[in-house]
Amino acid sequence: TIASNQMDTTGYGGANAYYTLQTGCTYNMSQDGYAGSPTAPNACNGGVINFITPVAPGKSTYFGLENALSSATACLSTQVN
Repeated sequence: TIASNQMDTTGYGGANAYYTLQTGCTYNMSQDGYAGSPTAPNACNGGVINFITPVAPGKSTYFGLENALSSATACLSTQVN
């Protein structure tokens, strides 16, 4: 977790983003990473990237993925206070 970003509980978010993981996706110490549970083995196959400061119109940002992307949904512009 970056000290200036208290919303990021995953350590992947950076200074301006945090992730909302799917229900059942938790950090697994034995695997040293996030993993689903026996009842929800695919729980970590998706999630939401939340930007703390919205990306301004006409501007861009980026993020990286650890695994190959199988699908995506267009961004929704929503301000969270």
